[in-house]
Amino acid sequence: MKLKRKIPKEEIIADLVFFAVAVSISLAAIFAFDIHWSLYPGSQIFSKFVFEDKGIYLYGGLVGGIAGFFIIKILMFGFMEEEKAASRKV
Repeated sequence: MKLKRKIPKEEIIADLVFFAVAVSISLAAIFAFDIHWSLYPGSQIFSKFVFEDKGIYLYGGLVGGIAGFFIIKILMFGFMEEEKAASRKV
């Protein structure tokens, strides 16, 4: 008996890519905020940090990744619904 997958393999891969993109953007934003004190005149880059605990990267990346993933999924759903509506009108 062959099992049918309810979620296509391509969609799972796309979800992983969306999550990875969201985590990357979140980590880049957290890093930029963390070092922004070092970017003022007279300071050396990477000499001052806002966060003393680097655990914020783990938690912030995870929370930002999950939030970004859902935002991307909602946008993709909206694009698909718009395409369906446009194809019905034609």
